[in-house]
Amino acid sequence: MKLQAIHSFVGTLLFCMFVCLVIYLVIPGSYSAPEPRSAFLVESTHELFQFAKVDDSRQIDFPIYWPPNAAENSKNSKPLLNGRLFVSIGKLNGENVLNVRTELSRPESELDRDDWNRKLAFPEYDWMSRVRVWDYDKQWLWPNLPFLLRAHGIERQERYGGVDPGKQVDNDFAAVVLKSLSPFGNDELERVSAEWHGPPSDHPVGKRSIVHLAVSDDLQLKLGDQTKFGVWIIYADFLDSPAPRNWPEEQEFDGGILSYFAIDVRAGKNGSDSIVEVSNQPPTASTGVDWHKWRAEH
Repeated sequence: MKLQAIHSFVGTLLFCMFVCLVIYLVIPGSYSAPEPRSAFLVESTHELFQFAKVDDSRQIDFPIYWPPNAAENSKNSKPLLNGRLFVSIGKLNGENVLNVRTELSRPESELDRDDWNRKLAFPEYDWMSRVRVWDYDKQWLWPNLPFLLRAHGIERQERYGGVDPGKQVDNDFAAVVLKSLSPFGNDELERVSAEWHGPPSDHPVGKRSIVHLAVSDDLQLKLGDQTKFGVWIIYADFLDSPAPRNWPEEQEFDGGILSYFAIDVRAGKNGSDSIVEVSNQPPTASTGVDWHKWRAEH
């Protein structure tokens, strides 16, 4: 009797599974994939700022190495990212204004993906397999670059597969800091952003999108009497990777500086300022940003 009852139960179960399969295949719309969570999306419709009339502009290309001291330790080190800084001056609401924007791009060949995989593998941490997204061939997917760099503003349960088990939160982000180097430093002479966007598009990019270009927010400061400015690109959480020699030792939200730029501006007699020089150089100081306070407010 027990064997007969088991056979009857298995037969009923198989019949129910068959009916469910028929409903799934025959009835359109009976099943739909869940909508992606908004936390996994990055808007790609960011409109780049442009002065109505540009008084002066510069752009400078620069590399970003990983770890940060890779360039000084190896003459053949390959940059992890390629960067471009855009600097322009113009009038906005009757004021002379300095505008700064950063673009970071990633080499995108299959060899580059393997290289990224090796450089960012961190085999000493057993949780790396839980913070990555893998494809059906068991290869690590490219995370879209804006998603990887931006600060989401909330303690997310996922990034591209998981959270930092030690911190129990995903705190990794890249930020751009534009700051006046005048002795009158205050909040009005400093701009900070960790928002990154994909290239202009009609659609947002998601967690598994493959986007190799990240565009920062435009940061602006009134010029006034200020003629010297600094731009820092920082990345939180260096996993104890040492900074290059002679760079500031201060931690930038448990991370460090990726690149630094000095901007010199000259005030013109006709009311139009000009850019004397934009140089990519070793930073002489840390940003001075209270990152814990900034993170709590953003």
